[in-house]
Amino acid sequence: MQALTPLGPAPLALFGHSMGGLAAYLAAVEWRRRTGAPPVWLGVAARRAPQFRRRPDALLALPDFELAMVLNGRYGGIPAEVAADADLLAHYARILRADIAAMDGYPHRPGDPLDCPVEVFGGRRDPDATEPELTGWQEVTSRPLRRHMFDGGHFFLHDHREAVATAATRGILAALGTDLTGPAPARWS
Repeated sequence: MQALTPLGPAPLALFGHSMGGLAAYLAAVEWRRRTGAPPVWLGVAARRAPQFRRRPDALLALPDFELAMVLNGRYGGIPAEVAADADLLAHYARILRADIAAMDGYPHRPGDPLDCPVEVFGGRRDPDATEPELTGWQEVTSRPLRRHMFDGGHFFLHDHREAVATAATRGILAALGTDLTGPAPARWS
């Protein structure tokens, strides 16, 4: 949150994927607490609503290498260069373990809903952010929730980057009272 402080009263839009989605939501709540106003827009991708706890499994009990392999099989996304290097993979697994522990350990305490648009983005085959779990984000906003579903799993963003960027841009501009007219935005890479 300290990184956002220099922004002052500027309009703030937040977007996060997976653990970043939870972080974006928590930043939005803190921004509202500190400034008295919510961000203008919140986008969350591949992250179940905060009131949904992770289904317990034995992931955290696995050794680092096995944890990385199970997660790669479930979600994909581990680069081939990382999987090919045992030391790098073990390091990566420790990061994954810390992320999982942080997300699973978050004790959601419902508060007043944010008075800003919230849009969720999900992969139709994501085992940890299903459509009902994404729809649960409605509880954190007083505005109608917008949901965007894409083919793919947890890392659907890799294949749908331009569509997600366009939808997010349209949502932010609409929240600011602007419309996206003219040519489509430049391709984001």
